[in-house]
Amino acid sequence: MNEHDQNFSFLPFLALLALCLFLSFFVPSDRGTLKDPLYAAVLVTLLIPAAAWWIAKRKGASAQKTGMKLIPFVIGAGAFVKVAYILYTRIYERQHDVVDFNVGEGQAAYIEYFLQNKHLPDFDPRSVWGFFQPPLHHIIASVWMRVNYKLGLAERQVQENVQALTLFYIVALVILTWYVCRELKLSDTAAAIAVSIVSFHPVFILLSGSINNDALSLFLMMIALYLAVLWAKREKMWLIILLALAIGLAMFAKLSGGMIAPAVGVLFLYKLIKEKEKRGRLLLQYVIFAIICVPVGLFWTVRNKILFDMPVNYIPEVGQQFEQTSFFDRFLDFRMESVFPAMKEYGYSFYEHNVFLAMLKTSLFGEYDFGMKWSGFTALGILLFAVALLLALLASFATIRVILRKDSFLKPEWKWFFGTLIVTLLVSYFSFALSASNFSAQDFRYAALLIVPQALMLGIFTDTDPLVTDHPVAASIIKGATGFFAACSFITYLLVGFF
Repeated sequence: MNEHDQNFSFLPFLALLALCLFLSFFVPSDRGTLKDPLYAAVLVTLLIPAAAWWIAKRKGASAQKTGMKLIPFVIGAGAFVKVAYILYTRIYERQHDVVDFNVGEGQAAYIEYFLQNKHLPDFDPRSVWGFFQPPLHHIIASVWMRVNYKLGLAERQVQENVQALTLFYIVALVILTWYVCRELKLSDTAAAIAVSIVSFHPVFILLSGSINNDALSLFLMMIALYLAVLWAKREKMWLIILLALAIGLAMFAKLSGGMIAPAVGVLFLYKLIKEKEKRGRLLLQYVIFAIICVPVGLFWTVRNKILFDMPVNYIPEVGQQFEQTSFFDRFLDFRMESVFPAMKEYGYSFYEHNVFLAMLKTSLFGEYDFGMKWSGFTALGILLFAVALLLALLASFATIRVILRKDSFLKPEWKWFFGTLIVTLLVSYFSFALSASNFSAQDFRYAALLIVPQALMLGIFTDTDPLVTDHPVAASIIKGATGFFAACSFITYLLVGFF
């Protein structure tokens, strides 16, 4: 049986869960450096079962193609660098709106609030910075911390263990990307390219250690993407119920989790138009979907509007404010003092304000200048920036080709679905980035899910488009760029832990 035709398996997620539990209960994670011999021992320990599995897999699956044999390794290597990242990243380092525990504000304090009070805030969430966010992640994190305390762990370890949750969310997102490839019947080559980009993309490495609500919202959006693909193929009621819950909960983790809803809506409409004989059953499913999704997704927003008159899309002014800029500055000012994001705090003469450069730079380095740690990171950063720019341009071209070609691999419903998702994420990103005069509004984490459909499009383009299949050199360039991107990202974020 072809690997693509296998049923869904929870085994990879159970293995991931076991990894997260091992890290939480057997590894002290507050030392902040990979120079610590214990961390070196932990990483080596993780390599032993992985190597044994890899050898057994190679011997027992000689008939499998190279791409399928490569994907588990790619997911594992991506998980490995994410484990290294959370080991050397403390819960107050490279965070967003977190600050730290025991300080009374920020998203860490929000988690502490639920840990101590066990109920929703009974005051205006705007009165404490960071409390305006929907609370699903913070509730789950507080329950997880309570379990840790019950098992006798020290306070700082309990706090650091919140990263076990975000690690699980992000690595699970990568696994689901593989499952989406299988459901779409992507070839081994196409799937390997797509999964490699997602598994090693720096934005997901950074988010694996970020204890705010971004990781959970992204994970739930990815679940929704996968369920939408399953539902479109099977049209089962239980799938649409799960899909409604996934989108609603993504919004209950972060309101922007609803950005996947327009793509799902377009998919619903496409099915309704094309399948006339099923309209009654489909409409019933859509009603059930709305009954579940809307209350779950908008509960927090509506509650705060009624109780405290909090605006529907309230966002406090945060981040580094930059000077008044023009249309030219935001789109056409391509001056670069470094491949890392330009911020005055890092000694640059201006704040990064070109949205294209900010989008690419923050996707690779967050809001940080690793060159300040070690000059070698500047060289690595240039390599990573250059290959990421090449892949971004190739993926953008590939997306247009795959969606617009009449005889392309993707069926029309997938073209509408993924096309709408990409446009929605881009419009949302640029709208938010341009509406605020601060650097942080340009952070790519607000549109991080964009990596998944773009990676899928590049994989499909490489394996099915005549522009590539008829020109082996073009295919080699894309495959080589993907591998080089993965290697640069892996090396960079492993080395950061030693400085």
